Amino acid sequence: MHNLTSTAAKFLFAALFIFLLDNCNKTQFQPNAKQATDGLLSTSKINPKPLVIDTIAVIKNSANGYDYVGAYHNDGVAYDMPLVISHGGTITDSLILADAMPVFNSIGITTAVADSEYNLLLRLGYAPLANMLDIDTVTNKEYAQHYLSLVGKNYAQQMETIANTYLNVSNDSTISGDSAAYVSYANAMISLETTIIANHFLMASEKNTLLISAAIGRYSASYWANAKIRGTYFAIHLPKWLKIAIADVAGGVSSFVQGAGSWPGAIVGAVTSSVKAAL
Repeated sequence: MHNLTSTAAKFLFAALFIFLLDNCNKTQFQPNAKQATDGLLSTSKINPKPLVIDTIAVIKNSANGYDYVGAYHNDGVAYDMPLVISHGGTITDSLILADAMPVFNSIGITTAVADSEYNLLLRLGYAPLANMLDIDTVTNKEYAQHYLSLVGKNYAQQMETIANTYLNVSNDSTISGDSAAYVSYANAMISLETTIIANHFLMASEKNTLLISAAIGRYSASYWANAKIRGTYFAIHLPKWLKIAIADVAGGVSSFVQGAGSWPGAIVGAVTSSVKAAL
């Protein structure tokens, strides 16, 4: 059950890191009225599709006020991934961002905001995304640069531990085995979210970023598990499943450098990290 390589965990951490970085330098971006789907784009005007029923459904957390950001993340990946694959050759961060811009715009993230989020990550050394290997690396750097408290760092790094504990499954596992792994992972994340919500010593900006990153992790793990089952894009091996999950969370936590509760930074970091990790 625990044969998955650590590479997957590293990528999920990288995505979480990007999100945390984005939440420390900007004022909170207010979400628009759009209600996110579960990453199926079934109601999106930019890429309408027939509704796809997931074999492994997302486990939601109504107590997490940023749960919808996980759905935004999955919408972004579902839109961006086919476009990126169609290019072939070397895939750069700039290409991934450009392809994702229509879906970013559709949820209220302007092109100028998305570019600003990425350019800050680049200036501070968190991009290109190949540098974002895992959550520990990202959050250790954020802590050293005073974008993240020790308590916040420890919470973020627990998300990597949870991913490695429950998503580190064998490549020949069954759908039921994958489902059980996801349920255990999601429930452990929700338990951590509950602890984060109850912690009155965390700054609001850190608490919001952590909750956003956790939501991205839960939704991402479901998305890529279903991509594996459906054979979407290419063969998704379970080591890659773990790798992508970690990259997504790392991309999310990287938004700590962007300002208080900056979910746009988390989306930009996590979507691009997810696609990069999956290629």
